[in-house]
Amino acid sequence: MAAMVGERRGVIAAINVTPMADVMIVLLIIFLVVTPLIVEDERLQVPSARHGLAEEPRPSLVVALRRDRSLALGDEPLPSAEDLEVRLQAALAAEPNGRRTVWLRADRQLTYADVGPVIERCRAAGAEEVALAVALDGSGS
Repeated sequence: MAAMVGERRGVIAAINVTPMADVMIVLLIIFLVVTPLIVEDERLQVPSARHGLAEEPRPSLVVALRRDRSLALGDEPLPSAEDLEVRLQAALAAEPNGRRTVWLRADRQLTYADVGPVIERCRAAGAEEVALAVALDGSGS
């Protein structure tokens, strides 16, 4: 690419950073849009525990029970416990035997009387295990 530079003619040996700047702006926009979607549900605070497994559950098998006793399967809100059982049966049918674990994220303010029926619904839907999600306490004591 030849261009006139003052009185001299010749090749300009400079890097064109415009495409790189365009890519960086697109990445910035993507991160700005995606970040709010990754944030945990602020209406749900799970209880803390000293010991637990740091296992990552499959999103389609996570049941959330919020403080207002509303239910969600993954990120999808559910109108009733009956809907939970029906949708959970469909999700568990795709899982092989021995891998049908449902993760229950129940708010720490709820009592066993609130959580127990949801555990029973999960078991009735075909869950082999119902694991309670907790926030791991880093104190170690």
